[in-house]
Amino acid sequence: MTLQHTGDLLFHCWSHADRQAGYRIFESIVEKGLLLTINSGPLDSFRYHTGGQVAQMDVMQLARVCFTEIPVRLLHTHGYGHFGVGFSRPTMVHWGACPAWYLPNHPGDRSLKESGAEVIRGIHASAVALDNMRALVRDVPSGLKQHIPEQYLSRDFDFEVRFTHGPTLKGPSLIEWITRSELSLRRTLSFIKELSPRDNEDFRYLYEREWRIVDGISFKGETVFRPPTDAEKLALCNVQNAWREKIRSDDINVQLRYGDTRLIDHFRYFNGFDRPVSQMIEVILVPDQAAKRHVQNFINAHRAIFRPIGPQVQLFPSTMLRRWSWRLREMVATG
Repeated sequence: MTLQHTGDLLFHCWSHADRQAGYRIFESIVEKGLLLTINSGPLDSFRYHTGGQVAQMDVMQLARVCFTEIPVRLLHTHGYGHFGVGFSRPTMVHWGACPAWYLPNHPGDRSLKESGAEVIRGIHASAVALDNMRALVRDVPSGLKQHIPEQYLSRDFDFEVRFTHGPTLKGPSLIEWITRSELSLRRTLSFIKELSPRDNEDFRYLYEREWRIVDGISFKGETVFRPPTDAEKLALCNVQNAWREKIRSDDINVQLRYGDTRLIDHFRYFNGFDRPVSQMIEVILVPDQAAKRHVQNFINAHRAIFRPIGPQVQLFPSTMLRRWSWRLREMVATG
């Protein structure tokens, strides 16, 4: 079955306005992997009705890197920039990527569309509840033992959770389970995206067909993401000064948990976990012939970084001639 509305490759794109900056991003991807970031501007925000009024909550997300599954012939319809690297869908799934979860972000007390905001409120509340539960499990037993004599309270006393489908958890194993569950909720929030801009409910973000790789995944007990070194943080902040700033939000939950942290301190690098990112690139998009020559020369000079047969370097399909060329190739391929 041929799907005209999705492509076989998922692209991560960036600006082409400054060619040297575009080249540096490409070289960083092939040498260090993909950079996962968080919003440097306003966080995704959702409004909802409560007590006869409209309230707003911000969604704080873990570091992530974004892709689109828009067919390459249609990428010109979006302003992502004309540099990009494309990966196959199986590779993206192999890396734990998932489509973004678009939820309505305009309140509607006369319809059910506010259920999206209710889902987010529930996830937020559950994460806070698990955080409080962890504090109770960690601190209360030792505090009780300090004040209650041994004849009234066993020194082995601890909170425990009994499952019908698994072992009983208590002490460190229970704390680890709570921590892992809370992280799962916060990772879920990191795939959520507004369906529309805040000033116009036109559903435009849905058409971006976004996928994300989100921080927080472990593989066989080992993390697959690494924080930037101090030198890397300095270099990144010299490019984007806003990344030095602290997270800004009017949401009390975000303020209390993240208000004293800088954007850059949340960033992560992902460079695969069995083979590096550079060896999984299928296609490199460039804005013009000069950029194509530059990238091809880089590939030729660093063959060991890439697979022997790739990647392909292609011009971004931004002109009518290129778009028709892509369309013709597709028609031939599909018969």
